[in-house]
Amino acid sequence: MMTAPDDNSGVFVSFLHPEQQGYDNTAYVGVNFGFEIQIDELARPDNAPIHRTGAIYSFKGPTDGPLVVRPVGEWNQYEITVDGADFTVALNAQIVNRFHFTGDP
Repeated sequence: MMTAPDDNSGVFVSFLHPEQQGYDNTAYVGVNFGFEIQIDELARPDNAPIHRTGAIYSFKGPTDGPLVVRPVGEWNQYEITVDGADFTVALNAQIVNRFHFTGDP
């Protein structure tokens, strides 16, 4: 649930085990080795679709179905599926993003 129009968050998926990466701050393993499913209606920093709610951040915007984001104060529901290199993001029961990662695993 967004509590303000400028809320910015995300869900990190498909990253290496944090304690096995030798980081001083294991919180960055998801950022550096994983994928973020974005929650940001302002699509910062540039209002591009690859930075908007439902995006696989910096890889693919939510272009595979209607993007219906509930207003501030109401809960949104994600269903995120990761199957190897294939990602599916559903927001409020609508598939909004299908992405196949072709880069280095």
